[in-house]
Amino acid sequence: MEIQFNNEREHINYNLVKNANILFPEMSKDGRIFHYTSTAGLEGILSNKKLYFTNIRYMNDKNEILAGMECLAKKLNIPKDKFLELVHRRKNLGEQNFVCCFSYEQNSLPLWNYYCKDVNNRGFNIEFNARSLIESILKSNPCLEGCSIAYGDVDYCNENCSTYSDVYANKLTSLYMLDFINFCINSCTMSEEISKEIPSSRIEELNSAIENAQKSSVSDNLPVYFFDGSSCCFGKSINRDYMNFIKDSHFSQEREFRIIVSVPDSQLLRLKEQGAYKLRISNGIITPYLELSFSLNSVTCITISPMNKNELVTNSVYELLFYSGLKPDYSLIKNSKIPVRF
Repeated sequence: MEIQFNNEREHINYNLVKNANILFPEMSKDGRIFHYTSTAGLEGILSNKKLYFTNIRYMNDKNEILAGMECLAKKLNIPKDKFLELVHRRKNLGEQNFVCCFSYEQNSLPLWNYYCKDVNNRGFNIEFNARSLIESILKSNPCLEGCSIAYGDVDYCNENCSTYSDVYANKLTSLYMLDFINFCINSCTMSEEISKEIPSSRIEELNSAIENAQKSSVSDNLPVYFFDGSSCCFGKSINRDYMNFIKDSHFSQEREFRIIVSVPDSQLLRLKEQGAYKLRISNGIITPYLELSFSLNSVTCITISPMNKNELVTNSVYELLFYSGLKPDYSLIKNSKIPVRF
């Protein structure tokens, strides 16, 4: 069986999006997500009302995408040489994927230590309402015309086993089998001799089974949602690529939620001209990213790291809220309750 990665996307039509009521499924959790960042990061995000979406190939997990591909290959018993070919094809889909990462962890010491890289790990996390944030990104960035967007929970694979890749592989197999059955049915009905041996009621049953299976093939429980540009709603689809949502189990403590913007290669220069596609130096590496606008109305709280708690820091965040255009309110500012001294 040959694996086909569907490169067709329901692209964003900004003329529809800007006036549409974006439809979301019910959030599986309470809708709050948290972005851990340094002091400079907090200031830049709020002052400029911009978020960075990093090219997925430059993330801190060097097994991004590869982890999911290995799980899929194991599930489908793909030999090593075919797997390498599969990886090569996956890297050459004609698009670039950009990721902005969040966590469901409101107050995680490992995340404070890893992502708040000021002196003594001083930093902040920004609490967002996920739905408001995603909708504001869609409506605030006309440059995303012709691109696609998805969001969802990250699945952490262990020993090349992943829930997402298992479901994806099972459904791929099922759909191929359905195609084969459908082919057989058509062949039978076209042959008078064979059709006499098969009651028409049985053929109707098989056709009904195929139709029901195709409908149910997208109604799984995977918490990943893809934007449909024609209907301006988020939903599930087996034809989309789940590999961007699978990571190595060593990162499982992060409980990551991510938003992914997929940009066709043909659109990159246009996004550069419009000031959205940029390069920066990160950890000594020249890193491609998207700088996208969002609405401050999606910000619901700022939490100060446990190594950064004092009155002056709280006051400075209050001033930043005022400067950025958010209604300054001390109730929006919290201190981490983790009792560490340094």
